[in-house]
Amino acid sequence: MDEELAMEEAMNNPLEGKELKGKNTDPRWPAADGWEKRARNINGNEIHYQYNPRTGQIDDVKFKE
Repeated sequence: MDEELAMEEAMNNPLEGKELKGKNTDPRWPAADGWEKRARNINGNEIHYQYNPRTGQIDDVKFKE
């Protein structure tokens, strides 16, 4: 349950995550198009995701061990 709430919180407030500068190397989410790799720790749950502030899109949300 904690993981589900953490995932929902991260997706509802993507700007709260810290941008992982230099870590956005996946060609599916090109930095040139505005994509940023971000990370956020919510109650011990580390969540990484791609966020595009130009469009507001969030993608590739996943938990990291």
